[in-house]
This record gives sequence, structure tokens and C-alpha cells, in this order.
Amino acid sequence: MTPTASPSAPTGRLRGSLGTASIVLMVLAAAAPLTVVGGAVPLGIALGDGPAYPAAFAVCCGVLLLFSAGFCAMARHVRRAGAFSAYVDEGLGARAGLGAAFLAVATYTAVQVSVYGYLGVALDTLVRSYGGPSAPWWLWTCGVIGVVVRRRQPPFCSGSRRSPSAWASPANAATPRRRPPPHDPVASPPPRCVYASRMPDRELDDTVRARLTRLAPPPVAPVDARGDWRAVEDTLGTRLPADYRWLVETYGWGEFADVLYLRTPFGTSPYNHVDRFRPDTAPGPLLVWGGSIDADRLCWLVSGAPADWPVVVRGRAGEHETYAGGTAVFLEGWLAGRIDSPLLGAMEPDLAPWFNAFRPRAHRCLRLSQGSADHEERLRRLREALAPTVDRGAWRADDGGAGQDHFATVGTDWLLTYDMTRPHQIRVGFPPEDGDRVRERLFAAVRHMGCRVVAVTDAAGVSLPAWGGAAG
Repeated sequence: MTPTASPSAPTGRLRGSLGTASIVLMVLAAAAPLTVVGGAVPLGIALGDGPAYPAAFAVCCGVLLLFSAGFCAMARHVRRAGAFSAYVDEGLGARAGLGAAFLAVATYTAVQVSVYGYLGVALDTLVRSYGGPSAPWWLWTCGVIGVVVRRRQPPFCSGSRRSPSAWASPANAATPRRRPPPHDPVASPPPRCVYASRMPDRELDDTVRARLTRLAPPPVAPVDARGDWRAVEDTLGTRLPADYRWLVETYGWGEFADVLYLRTPFGTSPYNHVDRFRPDTAPGPLLVWGGSIDADRLCWLVSGAPADWPVVVRGRAGEHETYAGGTAVFLEGWLAGRIDSPLLGAMEPDLAPWFNAFRPRAHRCLRLSQGSADHEERLRRLREALAPTVDRGAWRADDGGAGQDHFATVGTDWLLTYDMTRPHQIRVGFPPEDGDRVRERLFAAVRHMGCRVVAVTDAAGVSLPAWGGAAG
């Protein structure tokens, strides 16, 4: 989990902060359909059916109202990020969902081609109207495409995927690291088959527990880790594996290494539950017990005794991988690097995993002046002032002009992201009761970096007159 993640939902959801330029461009994009209305409506009234033309808007409004009723009703059942194809997938199956996604891609591609062509003609007309030179439309179009491609931004999500941590000294934080790219199931789908796994014996013994808790130490106070197991199993109509019960009671609701989510059957959050799932492409009935930041599902194949249920990783496009050995053995094998999953990918080399509980957190973003030191020196001073800390990985743009560094404090469980630029800022998530202590130490750390705080915002990007309360 990252400093800017909401405690009420898995961190695969989008999170972070938008700059002024991003907000302006987003508003312009949202207002773009108004140009269609402003241009087409007068022509439609003049050349079409006159007063009957506006009636079409009333008909469209009725259709959209009917659509919105179904859309809102489905929203409570679709708990993963994605476009409308995610709803089609949930209601009609993986094949229909994938078809809807490809249809959307084809449609938007056609729109893009048309828009770029139109821009070429419009720019040529505009330039000539001001006495400028005439040029082929396609030359203007290529220029616009070049501007769009050149405009590159760092990831919107703070703490992008594959951000494992290692017990490291603050001095090690300055080492630039590059994150592996997320798996693209459409561009390179793994085969729909059972992958062989190299895991220990089926029996959940003290050795497996010790290895897992050593790799990823459990939280002191697990979230949603206690409840009525009998009632849960009566609702599901089956007993649950013993190793899963141990995982829930030991770790609770949270995430491993910013990639894998562990759900529990307790609590009130709509994002935390165990439920049945039977897609068209699965090998049989599934129970979902977790997920990934890329919206993959972690399931059991419900076949035979609970102790014999294999783990099934089901991707967004319907592909799946099956691993024998049980839940705890699967997690320990993936964290230790013994399981090679094309869907989940591998952890970043040379970093150790961790577990973060989905506990309530307050969030603050400190916009900073640039200061005289370079980024690596500022990062070293920041972690020195907050020591001891543990590494949570880093990201760098190809040109080295942008990047993020992720780390956490030891003992206090403060989660931090330090953005190199665009904008230069520190984002922190912390237990609400630590608000005053976080403010004192962070402001001192900023002074140690040779910078100054120019603005403070909450998780939603709302400016605060000072530090503000610790609830936001």
C-alpha cells in the first residue's frame, strides 16, 4: 500500500495527486462534447426537422436514465478498476467483456484517426488565414501527433506496482531502481493451462508459517481478522482451508508487497469478502480469496476437500493459472521467488517483500521548493531525518527527469512517496493519532533537505491553510 491509498479500498484503485496543468487538461477534455453540441445543433435545427430535432435529446435522455439505473445497480457488484467492459465481463462473461473492450478500442481508434486528420486541415486553414504558409494537411497532423507523443508524465498512481521493500539503511535509498512493466494479457496472453509449481508438501506446518512470517512480518494489530467462522462457512456452504484461516488471523485484510491482496470474510467493507465466482473460462467453480493490483483474482478451485483446493490465478481477460499446494504455500512461494507467474509477474530483484494492513490512515501532500541539492542528496537527507526506514522501491523515467521513491518508517508505520518533480513533493499516509508527530518530523526533514514547504494538501488535493486535522 502506498502513502496516498484510501484505507477503505484496495490500493489497486487510482490514487495520487493532480497538478494544475493536469486538472486544466482534464476539464477541457470533459467539456469537449460541448463543441459537438454547439456545432451540430444549429445545423440540425436549420437543415433537419426543425423543432423536432431537440426532441431527440429528450429521447436520448430517457435512454440514458434507463441505462444509468442498471449501471448503478451493477456498480455494487463490480469491484475492480476498468472501463465499461468490466461490467460486461461481470454480467455476460469474459468473452463478451473482451469483445466489448476490443470494440471500444476500435471505436476510439477510429475517432482518433478522424480527429487528427481534421486537426491537420483546420490548422492549415488557420495558418493561411493569418497570412502564413500553406502546407499539406498530413504535415500538420504529424506535428500534432509529435507534440502529443512528446508530452510524457510520470504515473498518476503513487507507488506504482512492483514496489517491494527491503530492510535497508537510509543510505541505500538513493539507488535508482526501475520497475518491471505490468503484464499485458491482451498483447501477450499466457496460455490457458495449468502451470507446474515447485512448492513444498501440502501440509501447512510450522516451517511454512515461519518462512512466510519471516519474509513478510505480520502486523501487530491485523484488520478484520476475527469473526464467526461457522457463520461464514454456513453462508458459503463449505468449510474453508485451515491455512487460509491461519492467514486471516495472522495477517488480516491487507496486501503483500503492493501487489497481492488478502481478503478476509469479516468486517463491513464492500471490498473485503470471500465470494463465489464461476466465469466461462475457469476450470470449475471458484471461491475468490484475494486479488492483485492489476485486477487479477486469486481463487480456490472448489474441488474435493478444502485441504486439497488448488490456487487459481484468474486474469482480467479470462486466462488462468493453477497451483497446487494451498494458499499459504502459494503466497510464500511467490514472495520467495520460487513461483514464476506470467499473470502476476515477478517481484523487483534485490528487494524483500512486506505486508501492509488496510488500516485507517490520514494523508498529506507537501509541495516543496526545489532547494540547492540534487534529488539523490535530498532523498538521503529526508530518510536520514526520518530514520530508521525501509525501502519500498523506486521508479525513474527513461530520460531521468522524473521519478518516485517509496519508503516507510520503522515502528510508526508511516508510508511515504517522494516525487522528484512534476511536482516536487512528499506524500505521506499515517495513523490519524500520529498527526502532530508526523507534522513536526516532516517539517524538520524538509528543512534538513534544504527546501521549504510551499503548500499542504489532503489526499483529494484540497489545499489546507496549515497542517489541518488528521482525518483527511
